[in-house]
Amino acid sequence: MESKNIIIILVVIIVILAAAIGFMVLKPMHVKEPTKIKITVKNSNGKIVVNKTVKTNDKGNGKLDLNLKKGKYEVDVIYGGNENYTGNNTTQKLTIKEKVVEATVEYVSSEDSSNQMSGSNMPEETRKIYAARQKAADDGIPMYVYTKSPELVEKYQAMV
Repeated sequence: MESKNIIIILVVIIVILAAAIGFMVLKPMHVKEPTKIKITVKNSNGKIVVNKTVKTNDKGNGKLDLNLKKGKYEVDVIYGGNENYTGNNTTQKLTIKEKVVEATVEYVSSEDSSNQMSGSNMPEETRKIYAARQKAADDGIPMYVYTKSPELVEKYQAMV
C-alpha cells in the first residue's frame, strides 16, 4: 500500500512538471512593443538639420534616411524608456566624407554583337567620353588615375 501511494505521488509530480514545461515551451514569446527614439542632428555650426522621431519595429530596429551634405555633424539619440527599460541617451560625432554613387554596368558578350553599340550608333556624348578615356590611356595615364581626377577628365574631354 505504501509503495502504491509513492507511485501515485511520483506520477502527480511528473504530470505537474510536464504541464509546467509544456506551458513554458508553448507560451507565446514576449513581443517587444514598438518604441520611439528621438534623433537630432546638428551641423558644425550647431544648427539642427534633422529632428525626427523614429519608431522601432517589434525586433527593436528602426530606420532614418539622412540626406546630409559633406561635413561634420553631432548626433543626439534619446530613448525615453518604458515600464520595462530605463531611458538613455548618447551623443556621437558623424562625418560625411563624400556621396556614394552606385552604378550598374551591363556586360555584353562579344558573341552577342547584335546588342553591342558600335562607334557609329553611340550617342555623341558617349563617343566623346570613350574618346577622351582612350586618349588618356594612349598618353600613359592609368584608368584609375584618370577616373579619380575631374581635372584630367575635363582636360581630355576638351581635346576630343
